[in-house]
Amino acid sequence: MKKLLRLIQRVLPSNAAEGRIGSIELNLWLAHLVGLPLVGLKPETPLQKLCIIAVGYPVVLAVWYYVFLELYDLCLNWHDLDAMTQNLILSFTHVAFLIKSCAAFIFVIYIFPLFHSVTLNVRFRLSLWRIMCYGTLKSILQKLSEITRRCVLSERQLEAFQRAELKNKLANLAYFYLVLTPGILSVVYILTGSIWNGTRVIPAINMIYLAAPEEFAGNRFPYRAQMPHFLPRIVQSLYKGLGVSLLALQTTTIDFLNISVMGQICMHLQVLSLAFEKLHDSSGIDAYSWLVATVKYHCELILLRQQVERIFNLAVMLQFVSSVFIVAMTAFQVIVIGDGSKSSMIMNLMLCCVLCQLFMYCYFGNEVYEHSKSLSSAAFSCNWYSLDRRCKKTLLIFMVNADRLFLFTAGGFMGLTLPSFTYIISKSYSLVAVLRQMYSRS
Repeated sequence: MKKLLRLIQRVLPSNAAEGRIGSIELNLWLAHLVGLPLVGLKPETPLQKLCIIAVGYPVVLAVWYYVFLELYDLCLNWHDLDAMTQNLILSFTHVAFLIKSCAAFIFVIYIFPLFHSVTLNVRFRLSLWRIMCYGTLKSILQKLSEITRRCVLSERQLEAFQRAELKNKLANLAYFYLVLTPGILSVVYILTGSIWNGTRVIPAINMIYLAAPEEFAGNRFPYRAQMPHFLPRIVQSLYKGLGVSLLALQTTTIDFLNISVMGQICMHLQVLSLAFEKLHDSSGIDAYSWLVATVKYHCELILLRQQVERIFNLAVMLQFVSSVFIVAMTAFQVIVIGDGSKSSMIMNLMLCCVLCQLFMYCYFGNEVYEHSKSLSSAAFSCNWYSLDRRCKKTLLIFMVNADRLFLFTAGGFMGLTLPSFTYIISKSYSLVAVLRQMYSRS
């Protein structure tokens, strides 16, 4: 474990004393790599910002237009159960991604400077700023860096910080490469199918085409999009392949940025529990001042949790409501085209990606929920009986406040916990059974 920890530390190293959170920097670097223009969330030079924006904005416009083409295809094929389920799987996911990106970054961070550059009434501009920047992700990341630098001090707290960074980085990379694998395979399959159907055949990829059936090259899931007919077939195939892959990878980075913040809050709950070890030997500290600082630390974490939920509230709710249909329809497509078709491998990988997305949210949300339960017992386990009356009252205030558990929710309707994950799987299985009956009758 120590060797693995040292190895991961070399990849964008984390430093609690400097407030540097390497797992979030890694996620932002992956976001830049797939074309998301997330500038200003970490230290960057003006040249780096210019390059990120120059590459990111065309990519964002291209993938947004592809989502429009998917929705247009859905309108054309709503009467066909097979084609409709193929389209709905990714359309739900992509619409949720657009809402997440708008809520977290594009509207708050990029559109406001356009308003700021125009001569507006000062009072209107200030009120607009308050509305748009309330709970922005940039301020949350800055606050996380600041409290990490201020509160992670002891040896055990530093160990908890490093272990949390190890878990976040490994989960981020595993999730990213799990989504990247079907993306690469899909691009290869659709391009080889397109080249085979054209006038030019490349011998080097002739064998690859044996795994790519003709109908898979742009006519089946995950490539249900009505493309402009004036584009050449190879351009349509390339746009479909890259569009779906980039949307999947961008969704991964947006999701894990939210999950990374949840992981950081979970780590700070552990640090807060370990902080009560100082009261076992309170001879060298001012117990009352220390307890007041602990109560303020806990209140800061409560505020951070509320701000994170406000940013992703609508998108996560849409994601979880649609997840029942997404998982069911993906499994339905696995059953429908899994009858010897070579593209069934892509379907299985897609299903794994959708389940991994749900599991990540539920697992990290469950970790935050479980660690928040231990705060009261950690406070009670200290030497409170040796403190004076004023300190005991302050400790009691903390314990009462700690009974408000940290529960991330999807729109306030469903908690992000492991029981919620099993509930979604059970409902999806029921929907798969209904779809199989409808498909067999038709």
